[in-house]
Amino acid sequence: MKVSVVICTYSMDMYEHFEEAVKSILEQTYDDVELVLVSDGNEAVYQRMVADYGDRSDTIVSRTEKNVGISAARNHGIE
Repeated sequence: MKVSVVICTYSMDMYEHFEEAVKSILEQTYDDVELVLVSDGNEAVYQRMVADYGDRSDTIVSRTEKNVGISAARNHGIE
C-alpha cells in the first residue's frame, strides 16, 4: 500500500463520527489505500467494526488493542 490510514476509537458514543470518517476514506478515488481500524480496548466497538466493515478485507484491516490510550492504539495501527 502506498497510503495507510489509521483510525482509532474507543467509545460507542462517538461511533457515528467514526463511521463518517470511514465512509469518507472509502469514497476516495485513490486506489492504493489501506484503512486500519483500531478499537482501543472496547470489545463492543471492535465487534461492530468487524460486523460493519469485515467483508472489505482487501481494503480494511480491523484490530483491537487493550485499553492503553490513544497514542498506543495509533502506534499499534501503524505496526
